[in-house]
Order: sequence, then structure tokens, then C-alpha cells
Amino acid sequence: MHSSSSSPVSTINAVLFRQPSIADLEEEKRSSGPELNILEPRPIVYWGGVEERMGSLNL
Repeated sequence: MHSSSSSPVSTINAVLFRQPSIADLEEEKRSSGPELNILEPRPIVYWGGVEERMGSLNL
């Protein structure tokens, strides 16, 4: 399955699987506004809690 590098799926995969640079992060913050700053930490906090719970279950 070959798709052009400009296809939405390729773009999404590139964003998900590469390490974003500081410039990219700053550009995202500028383009999406204050909502990103509110939403951004939540998945990190959620998954951190899940990892802690799984770790305590596996002691």
C-alpha cells in the first residue's frame, strides 16, 4: 500500500510517530490558540495514573 506523502493518513502518521521539534510545538500552540494549553496535559496525567495503577497491581 503506497500513498502520497501529502495524504492525510501519512501526515497523521508522521505527526504521531516522529518526535516533534520545539518549532512544531510552538507553531501548533500559535495556530490552535489557548485550547491546546488546556487540553494538552490531560492524556499525560491520565496515562501516568494508569501506569501507576498497573505497577501497583503487578508488585
